[in-house]
Amino acid sequence: MDDDPGIVEVLVSILGSLGYSVDSVSNGKDAIEKWRKSKPDVIVMDFIMPVMNGIDAANVIRKDDAAVKLIFHSAVADTTTLKELERMSSTFLKKPCTVADIVEAIEGD
Repeated sequence: MDDDPGIVEVLVSILGSLGYSVDSVSNGKDAIEKWRKSKPDVIVMDFIMPVMNGIDAANVIRKDDAAVKLIFHSAVADTTTLKELERMSSTFLKKPCTVADIVEAIEGD
């Protein structure tokens, strides 16, 4: 999930071509709704999204699903945000990153 449609399109296309089942949304509120319906194993999202940001969406999701892998893909991360990600046991990838970085984060422990 990302607020940049170009990034979403590229990630969906590449991850889909690698055999992953991929859904996308453009805001945190829709992310929660999509998660409730499909219960994915991995969620890749940005911090900054309209309607509800990625951290708030992840906190809602994490309360109900401690096992879902959360990967944040963002150009911006301050110390407070990074501490929050650590508390949620999530992964941070700084934009720009490679597809290999994303795949490694998805497949890694």
